[in-house]
Amino acid sequence: MIPMNPLVLMVISLAARAYDVEPALIAAVGMRESNWNLLAIGDRDAEGKPQSFGPMQLHTQGAGAGYPQNLLQDWTFNIMRGTEYLKACLDMYPNNLKLALAAYRQGMGGAALHGYEPSEAYINDILKYYQEFSAQFGQK
Repeated sequence: MIPMNPLVLMVISLAARAYDVEPALIAAVGMRESNWNLLAIGDRDAEGKPQSFGPMQLHTQGAGAGYPQNLLQDWTFNIMRGTEYLKACLDMYPNNLKLALAAYRQGMGGAALHGYEPSEAYINDILKYYQEFSAQFGQK
């Protein structure tokens, strides 16, 4: 069992219901993206300015495009927006979870162009966490 903050679990559950995404999948993506660090800062540009934020690592050129940095750093918004984007990826590739997860990482255009192979290690990590979280969330 992977320990999770009860408030984070509540927001994951709300996001799961709002966007019809399994909570275990949301939890798995957040685990791989940031190890559920609510204050995570990821990629930086050439000047050192942060480009990806929060537990779902929303990138300013991807899922976080058009949103101000302070909103991307709000972990509740971050989880909700990350789940919304994950749902869009799942809808784009409804019969291929690996490609949908590649789209979350590479962008939908990147996944369409390159497939899931460039993200294979990332995807395998998420699938491992997904299995662990499925038991924790009482899913199959």
